[in-house]
Amino acid sequence: MFKMTNQYYRNVLVVVAMLFTFCVSCDDAAPRGSSLDNADGIVNGTPTNYESWTGVVALSSQDGSGMCTGTLIGPGVVQTAGHCVYNPSAGIDHASSPAGYRVSGGANVITNPIIIANADFIEVHPDWTGSSGVDLALVFFSDPAIEIEYYPLRPETPETGEMGHIVGYGLASSSDLYSSGIHREGDTTLLSVNETFIEIGNPSNGCMGDSGGPLFTLSNDQTWELAGVISHGTTQECLADSNGICVNLSAYLDWVNEILDENPDYAADEDTDTDTEVDAGENVDAGVKSSDSCAVVSIGHSVRTLQLLPTLL
Repeated sequence: MFKMTNQYYRNVLVVVAMLFTFCVSCDDAAPRGSSLDNADGIVNGTPTNYESWTGVVALSSQDGSGMCTGTLIGPGVVQTAGHCVYNPSAGIDHASSPAGYRVSGGANVITNPIIIANADFIEVHPDWTGSSGVDLALVFFSDPAIEIEYYPLRPETPETGEMGHIVGYGLASSSDLYSSGIHREGDTTLLSVNETFIEIGNPSNGCMGDSGGPLFTLSNDQTWELAGVISHGTTQECLADSNGICVNLSAYLDWVNEILDENPDYAADEDTDTDTEVDAGENVDAGVKSSDSCAVVSIGHSVRTLQLLPTLL
């Protein structure tokens, strides 16, 4: 169980400073300059009490440091950001030593985490250098302690102006380092979309600790699909209305599917019901989603959750 101590939050501040330096120097990874992940949750978000979006989980070392968010895309695989698991300049290389990397859930993973499993192995996108490139990784685990839902991937690129939904354990404000660790959700707008990145904001956005988390959008048949992975912010503050940058997952589905095909025991059965369909007529623009929906958003390392986003969305 993670304990909130003065030393813990001093460590968070140190990591935030390290990540800020790191992010400012990333050119390829962050258009318009990048920001670090903050330590707590969705800006303008609402606590879920872990009664919805249970497949959006926290990722951290066993000592509770370096927290990020991730999204289950199969019963034993979490989609997250590359900088959450591999950033040598910050002393992070979970890909080489996955056993100490933990998947947790719960309404508050700082005070009362639900330990789901330790990682079996981690795959980082080959074009992620640790400071730039394709900011994606997959965390694989077996024998989870609880049953949790997982979500389908969006096969096509979303459009500018679409509404989405984000979920994460990051900071609620870049100035409040005590706000991390709470499972929050919020609606957001896809402000701009290109072949590799999606900018989000309004009314909610990500912050430090939300790195690696999901950006969900609705399919034509009203199913929540994972369209983006929160990577970084473009300012030093976590702004609710803009500047949250997600990796456009549709551009990299060939890589994701190749890795899943190589590890079928962890991936989803095509016939499995993942409970992501939204009932016809349900208001999906606001409010807490039911357990039938998918989550979205996560920002990088608060302790580690600060990595790629100077103000991690």
